[in-house]
Amino acid sequence: MGRFRGICSILALTHALLANAVDPNDLIFKSSFERCDNISTRPDGAVVWDGGGDGESWNDPENWNDDVLPANGDDVWVADSGGITIVYNSAPDTLQLNRLDSCESLKITGGTLELTEAAWVRTNLELTGGNLVVIGGLAVIGKLEQSNGTLKGVGTATVGGLFTWTGGSQSEAGETVANGGVQLSGGVHYLNSRTLTLNGASTYSGGVMRLMNAATINFDSPLDIQTDDDIHHYTGTLSTLNINSTITKSAGTDATKL
Repeated sequence: MGRFRGICSILALTHALLANAVDPNDLIFKSSFERCDNISTRPDGAVVWDGGGDGESWNDPENWNDDVLPANGDDVWVADSGGITIVYNSAPDTLQLNRLDSCESLKITGGTLELTEAAWVRTNLELTGGNLVVIGGLAVIGKLEQSNGTLKGVGTATVGGLFTWTGGSQSEAGETVANGGVQLSGGVHYLNSRTLTLNGASTYSGGVMRLMNAATINFDSPLDIQTDDDIHHYTGTLSTLNINSTITKSAGTDATKL
């Protein structure tokens, strides 16, 4: 067992979910849409993916019904299309969607995708660049992988599967709830003003975690540290670590600072 030294800030705060967390009843387009294969008709008024273009790029108009790209204020629906990954890159523009319900995986590589009400990604979500702005709430049923880019906004992003975080930042006053745990590795990670809640067994195997401007981490499930890298306050108002479970160190030769 390794030793720990240095506590940047541990405050006795009561943790509560944000009031604008995802309410499934608010964002299911139809009441039968519990399984992706239960829907065969187009939701009224939604822009629907038909894959008639290259079958992969969000920014190819021919992949959408009527060959028209989703626009600001639209509802977007993606049915089960055979296990594809849709690649979003609208750099340097911003798209503000009303609601999003996708049965396929989504990969954001550039630009800004803003979810103003509520959204489901019923498979996996990958963030390798650009910005994902969560305002009304986001539920990722599968995995979340972030290697770069920024997840931000005042809403709650809830991840059912494993959250693999190897780089990039998470910011603003929202919360990321990792029900499937977090695998923290890679380079530098920034948690800026945002709350990260670990609700599943997690590992920290490398990469410095920099907490900024009153960021919060809630350790509500066990964390296994396998590195000598540190989780530390970096700048701005002191950050908070709420340790409500066990933290162990199974690898490394030096102390890990929390």
